[in-house]
Amino acid sequence: MVHIGKMPSKAHLLLSLTLLSISCGSSVATEDSDAGTKPFVSALPDVHSEEPLEPESSSDEPDVWVQENRNIGEDEHDTSSPDSVTPDLAGDVWRESADITDMEAPDTFSPILPVCSPETTSTTLNQQGEFVVTIHGEPNSQCAIEVIAKGNEVISVEAPSEVSLSLGEWSEDEPGWIAPRKLSPGIHSLMISFGASELEEEEIRFFHYGSSPEQIDREKSLVWTQESIVNAPQSCGLPCLMEHISDDGHGGALLQQWFTRFATTAHSERLGPLQMLLATFPDNGVPPSQWELDNLPFSITGIHNRLDLAEDNHCGELRVSVASEDPVLKPFHLIFVFHHPPRPHDSNPSGSLHCTETAMAWAQLSNLEEEELPGKALSMMEQVLTGENFSIAESVEFVVAPWEWRQWFLEPNPDPDDHDAPTLIFENRPLFQTVDLERLNSPGPDREAFLTWVGENAEELDQRRALIPETFRAFSARLNQGVPWKPLDLSGLDPALIDTYPDLRQNIEMMGCPGCHSADAEFVQTLPDGTFSPFYDAELDARSARLMEMISGKVGIPPFGPLQEDPVFHP
Repeated sequence: MVHIGKMPSKAHLLLSLTLLSISCGSSVATEDSDAGTKPFVSALPDVHSEEPLEPESSSDEPDVWVQENRNIGEDEHDTSSPDSVTPDLAGDVWRESADITDMEAPDTFSPILPVCSPETTSTTLNQQGEFVVTIHGEPNSQCAIEVIAKGNEVISVEAPSEVSLSLGEWSEDEPGWIAPRKLSPGIHSLMISFGASELEEEEIRFFHYGSSPEQIDREKSLVWTQESIVNAPQSCGLPCLMEHISDDGHGGALLQQWFTRFATTAHSERLGPLQMLLATFPDNGVPPSQWELDNLPFSITGIHNRLDLAEDNHCGELRVSVASEDPVLKPFHLIFVFHHPPRPHDSNPSGSLHCTETAMAWAQLSNLEEEELPGKALSMMEQVLTGENFSIAESVEFVVAPWEWRQWFLEPNPDPDDHDAPTLIFENRPLFQTVDLERLNSPGPDREAFLTWVGENAEELDQRRALIPETFRAFSARLNQGVPWKPLDLSGLDPALIDTYPDLRQNIEMMGCPGCHSADAEFVQTLPDGTFSPFYDAELDARSARLMEMISGKVGIPPFGPLQEDPVFHP
């Protein structure tokens, strides 16, 4: 019987993940060997020494037992062993502890292997972060490190590429790397296989992302409308946002160019934004770079976390929505979109993003008390809302009928001689994934080309996974309130195709902005009072589920459009 040591009581236990590494050789350490007999080193707040802890003298019974009973008959078992034991992952090693007896053993079992050298005591991770175990491997050998998860811990494992890894049922996702995985409470074995070359003092790197929350609190991890956040002095409203995204660090000149551009685009001339500027800043000789942007009648309606929109170069989006409070010039909503920059452990060794570290940081906001949230939220906003992370701006306004939705991109000023204009200006480009209903419903070469393309990509379109070419997209989307939706006309397609994909039209419509914002909403999802549309309410539930998947190492690409399984379609 090998006594590993007495574990600290639950009241003082700080560890959330324990890595057990004891010895190396051709067999598991036995009662007669010196290997593996160092006591458990706990991680109490006032313990910094690496010297082993002595077992408490108040009890003759240890809290953790390791027994090698391969080829030992029942009558040979040590009679001083605990009455209740639970099987180790390998099946032949038994453990009993007040702290782990209620853990469920994984469904998969692995053969007994020698424990990886060099001989060490148990090692604990007291907090999230990286932890390194140094091992020595003999050529063509195998060994194991046991991982005890105290909760729903998420870890990744990295080793030299000459080493092969498996963790329970999971094999490598890349040579020498196991992607982030959520470990259920219990004991898990990391199996390590060495190649033909002898490795000296090689490092196995664990990254502990933290413990997954039991569930996602939408109002903490996904959307903030709380007064203590959106109206906090440190919050970032329209003046702050314009300051971050403009090249002069003020934003007045960019705002003037932008609101004037609403009235001068070839496809739409909307005077409302320019009228607001003229009313707020009359022509009194003060240049835009000196305007007091706090005088503009806008307030934050919400901050929206869109980790589900992660791509190859960023970990999703953080959006700030503001709305006009002018008694006449409204409804007028602006949305500023910023990319979540990847954190150091958001990528795999080859550089592809999985964004687990960023996702966990936002998921763990769900564990905060209400009074703790504002400070943490404002700090995280400050990290993301920078000029480097800015993506696009969107406008949704109904100052004059009908509703109109546009997307605005920063571009170099094409007129370098216009010294009064900013070097970067806003330009209205075609809306992402939004087909031009009016143009493509009208006879002509554009419609013919579109129907041909739909026929060739029907399956992907029905799954909402096809990228719609810019040539078929609209510069803006318009909708008259109270007027029935005018659907996309797919007549002329092969009837068999429509029979195969009966929701093809609705799925094409639902990929674009106006589809989501009008099927079960009044064109805006977050109202000035901070309440949500029925569509957005259902979508937040779906995004909660997606966030739980992201922190569990599941990073499949979602479809374009809504995440909810059965969104409301236009008839």
